Amino acid sequence: MNITDVAKEAGVSIATVSRVINKSGHVSAKTYEKVMQVINEHGYEPSLLGKSLRERNTKLILVLVTNIVNSYYAKLIKGVEEVAREKGYHVMIANSYDLEEYENAYIPLLTKKMVDGIILASSSFNTSQISKLAQKYPIVQCSENLFENVPLVAIDNQKAAYEIVEMMIKKNRKRIALLTVNNLKPSTIDRFKGYMNALQHYNIPFDKNLVMYSNYGYRNAYKTTEEFLILNPDIDGIFAISDRMAAGAINAIKNAGKRVPDDIAVGSIDNLEISYTVDPKLTTVSQRQDVMGRIAAEMLIKRINREPIENTKVYIDYELKIRDSI
Repeated sequence: MNITDVAKEAGVSIATVSRVINKSGHVSAKTYEKVMQVINEHGYEPSLLGKSLRERNTKLILVLVTNIVNSYYAKLIKGVEEVAREKGYHVMIANSYDLEEYENAYIPLLTKKMVDGIILASSSFNTSQISKLAQKYPIVQCSENLFENVPLVAIDNQKAAYEIVEMMIKKNRKRIALLTVNNLKPSTIDRFKGYMNALQHYNIPFDKNLVMYSNYGYRNAYKTTEEFLILNPDIDGIFAISDRMAAGAINAIKNAGKRVPDDIAVGSIDNLEISYTVDPKLTTVSQRQDVMGRIAAEMLIKRINREPIENTKVYIDYELKIRDSI
């Protein structure tokens, strides 16, 4: 049954049924009872989405991530959902796979008011497009600082990378390689800067030949490290910008007949499950994604409700996970 059927059976107009449902406008007590009787008899439920769209408030938040299979995003979403539930919101999750065309396909959900706001945890967006949208619509970015005028929740990637590399240097490591990705993501750049700053601070010359490029996957990092070790057998440390890459490096090192950390220390950032299942367990940085998600959701809901945000750039405290690989 739909609203037209209710109106027909009650002998009133659709507009009258709408006024009864929304408790708006004047309806006589007799007409109200007649409409409600039909609604109750047939178990008619008005479209909550249609009602919320009319009221310009859907109570729905979109979280756009690269890939939900990655436990990094699962933890982040958990934090978002906890706050959303507390505040009476629902969460929609979408994968972008870091493809701009996928990411852009979800923007109309915001502009057409099918969601109240978006948390961006994906990174291939057109910068100027999002910057313009953020002037009119509630948007918060998580992890990657891509847009200057969009509220951000992240860790200080530069500082985190510095601390991991510094830990190796204090263990008397001097030939520390960097295992990174050839992209322009702010987190990638900041982790590279942290690596460079640590070398510079301890007067260790930067050697461009000690930089190896992979993708974020375990297998590619394994292969890259395997080939790299043939040409650079004298390295004594590897800083990988993500845990899966570090795990690939660890197993490539072991299969080359070397020991971790005795011969080559390995450190990383993320604290994914693989960091404590690889052998030896990986020394890494926990980004506390659940906390990141909670703060992002709180900021977004404030934006939705047009409440002021004290700090639009929030860098949360990370946690060093010192294990066995350094």
